Amino acid sequence: MISRGTGYIKGADGRAGTKLGAHINYISHRAGEDKETGGREIFGKDADQVDRHEAKEDIEAHGDAHVAYHKMVLSPSDEEREGIGDDLDAWKTWTREVMSDLEDMKGQELTWYATFHDNTDNPHVHVVMAGSGTDLESGEDRTVKMFREDYRALDEFGQDHGHFEHNDMVNEIAKGEETREREQGYGSQGTMEGNREREEHDPGGHKHEHEYER
Repeated sequence: MISRGTGYIKGADGRAGTKLGAHINYISHRAGEDKETGGREIFGKDADQVDRHEAKEDIEAHGDAHVAYHKMVLSPSDEEREGIGDDLDAWKTWTREVMSDLEDMKGQELTWYATFHDNTDNPHVHVVMAGSGTDLESGEDRTVKMFREDYRALDEFGQDHGHFEHNDMVNEIAKGEETREREQGYGSQGTMEGNREREEHDPGGHKHEHEYER
């Protein structure tokens, strides 16, 4: 599997709700043949079909002052895709298993919603995840922080990381999404992977934490 973070929105952003609504509308209504065959249903951890307004309200209710929400793309390897097939329910099950892995890694209960896209040569899932999650040990809410190593760990849960051209296609999907949203004025403040890169070049190693605390 290949996972990519396509950006996050700060909780302090006064337009966070507007951007969230625009993003959910984009991933559920973007043109494509798969939209006509039921492939644009919004689903979540426990629900097979969710109204986009309900999804937006739930994500907003679980954001915090540091991170309102994250945007992600998940794409299975060729071997995984053979096991999933073309059945939408199977894609939902696969997505839930991936997000359950992420909950275990982060030690937090996560709130998320997703849509399946089959409009490219590389079928994939768009996920919107709330910026706050309940700590599974303490029961307290804390910011969900996604770093490069988190996405690498998710990739390793797949049976096969995929070929380079598969990786390249997922990158193009992620870049295309962010470009379109920036053109519409709803782009992210940045990706956490990008912030980590800046942090790695900072001798103090604190830039990323400062980014969350603003």
